Amino acid sequence: MAPNRKKPRQQPQPAVASDYESDTAAFTDSQPFIPAPPLRTNDELNLLVLRRWQPEITSILTIAPFAVLYIFNPNLDPPVWEKCEVQGSLFLCSLTKSSSGHSRYKVIILNRKGLENWEYEVKTEEAIEMEQEYVIVQKEDENTGEVQIYGIWIFED
Repeated sequence: MAPNRKKPRQQPQPAVASDYESDTAAFTDSQPFIPAPPLRTNDELNLLVLRRWQPEITSILTIAPFAVLYIFNPNLDPPVWEKCEVQGSLFLCSLTKSSSGHSRYKVIILNRKGLENWEYEVKTEEAIEMEQEYVIVQKEDENTGEVQIYGIWIFED
């Protein structure tokens, strides 16, 4: 009978010496330098975001941190206010002047509950009314041409 051969035992491999400082230095040396982003105020950031949606915005006049949109339903008995799926930050913005040189303004609610933001271009003073807790707005529906009445509740802190 043949003698038993001993199998060589596997020796543990030595661990590669590493410290995080040297690894980071080697990694960052090969990466291109990227300058820090410019420091911007919240107003500048808000204006950049709004201009992505509405390029004709020239400035933000006022901001309400939280607003909820309601629509008036006169078809029910009694007529009621129904909560829309729109709520978020409200902005009153100045737009570029019209071709006739008149100032233009727009109210925008950046919706936190969905993808559709709510916008209203202010055309006349008569279309906006202040009630106890609400700002009442008459807006023509783009699809049907029907005038709809909206109530905007603005959170006061």
